Amino acid sequence: MTGGAQPNLHLETGEVASYLDRALAPDEQARVESHLADCADCRRELIEVSRLRHARFRSRWWVIGPALAAAAAALLFVIRSPDTPATEPVLRDGGEPALTVGLVAPGDSAVIPPSPTFTWRSAAPRASYRLTLSDERGDVVWSTTSVDTTQRPPNRVSLRTGRAYFWYVDALLPDGRSVTSGVRRFTVR
Repeated sequence: MTGGAQPNLHLETGEVASYLDRALAPDEQARVESHLADCADCRRELIEVSRLRHARFRSRWWVIGPALAAAAAALLFVIRSPDTPATEPVLRDGGEPALTVGLVAPGDSAVIPPSPTFTWRSAAPRASYRLTLSDERGDVVWSTTSVDTTQRPPNRVSLRTGRAYFWYVDALLPDGRSVTSGVRRFTVR
């Protein structure tokens, strides 16, 4: 769906890909997220595209994995110093910090026990958060709102062994703006 299109139409493939790449302008990202919140078909497509990308990357991992690990280790020793903060702000074109919600755990493609603890970094002081957990079909399994950056699903939420799930966090900032984390995938062992 582009600028002037009707809001009830599904997302275009390019919009889904741009959303996964975090390449959308903030207003477009907000529009896509609003649509995803209301459209199970587009959530399913988003999850399927994410799964395909993940599978394609994993099939090449045995070739590039060792080289990437060595490069990452070298960069950590060369770039990081004890004075460098763990998270650096991302700067927008005007030099203004871009706000993000950094997901911490479970990590992307993690294999975890059936009662996970979800953790993310604060987007800003006094922000509130909505955590959404979806199954492989894109159906929302559980969603909660909180001002904390750690949440556990209640006992009534049963995650099945061997199944993949997807999670993301939206932050509502005190000034009315919102930011999102992007989607992460994990599997229950």
